[in-house]
Amino acid sequence: MCSVILRSSDGADHVVSQEAASLSKTVQSLLEELEAAKDGEESILIVPLPNVCDCTLRKVLQYCIQHTMSAQQVTEGPTPSDELKKREMEAWDRDYIMVSTDELYHLVMAAHYLNVPGLLELCCEGIANLIRGKSPEHVRQCFGLVKDFEAPEEESIRCTNLWALVDEKEQAKK
Repeated sequence: MCSVILRSSDGADHVVSQEAASLSKTVQSLLEELEAAKDGEESILIVPLPNVCDCTLRKVLQYCIQHTMSAQQVTEGPTPSDELKKREMEAWDRDYIMVSTDELYHLVMAAHYLNVPGLLELCCEGIANLIRGKSPEHVRQCFGLVKDFEAPEEESIRCTNLWALVDEKEQAKK
């Protein structure tokens, strides 16, 4: 399979296999459009990604390349070691997502923009792990959120979403 160049918002070029780049549905559709537009000419496909900076694109490509290689190994035929490979990939994912809150934010935004479902799910899982068991105040502080509800509005929301407060009450008891 041929290679493509993905160009970040700050002009950095990254050469990757078309298969790895195609884990992004956004890039895949752009590649299809570029393929159709070139009319059989042999040229290098350059895909501009104006909403993703270089450092975030590197991290996204790391995910895409790793998952492409893993998929190639598994599709070569079912073997007894497939379960081991799956566990290794899960461990790699856990290590991959252990990043700062700021980096995680940029990864979520890039995964959403590039439409990489597996990466977006992994990032959301990382955010869920960050906020699990934390008080609303701690979550606000962690993500730099401003408490902009008046007391009656907040009470109304709490009453409407009692199910969400079960863990909070259990944490207060401990």
